[in-house]
Amino acid sequence: MKFNFSLILIAVCFLAGIILGSVFAMTIANGGDLEVFFSEMVSGAKDGVLQNSFWRVLLPNMIWPMLIILFSFSSIGLAGIPACILIKSFLISYSVSAIYRSFGVNGIWLALTSIGIPNALYIPLLVIVSMLGLKAAGGAQVKKFSPAFHAPMAGIFIGIAAFQAFLQPKIVTWLLK
Repeated sequence: MKFNFSLILIAVCFLAGIILGSVFAMTIANGGDLEVFFSEMVSGAKDGVLQNSFWRVLLPNMIWPMLIILFSFSSIGLAGIPACILIKSFLISYSVSAIYRSFGVNGIWLALTSIGIPNALYIPLLVIVSMLGLKAAGGAQVKKFSPAFHAPMAGIFIGIAAFQAFLQPKIVTWLLK
């Protein structure tokens, strides 16, 4: 069995981000802007006016993979890629904890549908991109563009954005009624 340092590094950074996000969300005095955002989202969903634009959802989802790819072109990526994973997992954990804190037990379903479902596919893809990026940043030769590998990944990213833009508002509206 081969020891995969990049996978362990990514997993440790991911878990550290989750722990830090949860602790930070639970210890902060008030939720601030995030609680206001979730309250407005809930009131919009109850009124049936919750809508997302496909491009408005796709572009923020593509920031992290593109940032990781950019970091993979130089040795800065050896520190930048794990930092990206740590920050992304921190943001996910903080959001889930803030929803739970704002809405209690009912917030678990809201967090599951608004954050959990899209990230169940998004995070494994981000881990794959990060592992390839760490190898490239470390000087290893990584295969050039392969449509058989990259096209399905791009399709899944686009599918996640489509889910968040079109289905997720309907699911959240149904949950909150």
